[in-house]
Amino acid sequence: MKRNILLRIPLLFTLALVLLSACRQHKMKVGILYAGNNFQADCDEITRILKEQHVQVISANAQLDMSKQIEQARQMIDKKQADVMLIIPVNTNASAEIVRLCKDADIKTVAYERFISNCDLDYYIAFDNIYVGELLAQSALLHHSSGRFAIINGDKSDRNAQWVYQGFMKTLEPHIQSGDIEVVYNTFIDEWSQDFAQFEFDQYLGSGMSAPDVFLSAHNRMSNGIIQMLEKYGITETPIITGQVADTPEGRNAWNPRQQIALFKSYAIESKAAAELVLKILKHEKINIDRHVHNGFKEIPAIVIKDMSLETH
Repeated sequence: MKRNILLRIPLLFTLALVLLSACRQHKMKVGILYAGNNFQADCDEITRILKEQHVQVISANAQLDMSKQIEQARQMIDKKQADVMLIIPVNTNASAEIVRLCKDADIKTVAYERFISNCDLDYYIAFDNIYVGELLAQSALLHHSSGRFAIINGDKSDRNAQWVYQGFMKTLEPHIQSGDIEVVYNTFIDEWSQDFAQFEFDQYLGSGMSAPDVFLSAHNRMSNGIIQMLEKYGITETPIITGQVADTPEGRNAWNPRQQIALFKSYAIESKAAAELVLKILKHEKINIDRHVHNGFKEIPAIVIKDMSLETH
């Protein structure tokens, strides 16, 4: 009897090792590719939530270098570090190559915050940018229901900027048609850049044009560029100025007092929703889709977040 027990001990030990090895082999794995430092907080929060659910997470910061981000994707794929790849792309068009690489390796792909065009993307999650445009325009109209409006939108190659603009125009169109509002300037700013917005309105105000009643701006960075030009040209009576920014201490501290309207978007809310989506993909659970958005290749299932805070000075 004792001999039988002794014989079974190595067998049980071997079985335990096999089971442990199987568990390790089937551990859920997620790769996070993020564009730059401004998405560090998102990456950290998503990582924290996933690790609490015993998911192995590998992340990489591309530091705004598209070639580097593609190489980071290749390395994760070659090392088999991801069952799902969450992508915050440096470039919304060039990142289609990352999706293609993932598809070839049978890895599910999720675009976070920034859309990825012309590829077989699996999911997209972001704030509802059409709604962002509607909220900013509605708030501007509450302050100034008629007059001269300048519309300052983000990078034209960025679908988010196009959606914000769609929200702007959906709200303003009846007032434009009635003649209550005149759009005196309408532009897209490369890279949503403060410097480019500053240059644009240096040209505008420097040509002798008077400041409009409302600067309907899609982001605080561009709003700051506009405010610098108002100060340069000695315009002390501040027009209505809008913007949006991440709801972080840095975002709030950078809210210029001359910008009356700001829409704050919580990275914590978006990160939590993204982590929940990734977990459902990993566990093959049902995913509730808000809408489908065509990316030039196919209709992409999208989760859009409307939980935002609109505040005024």
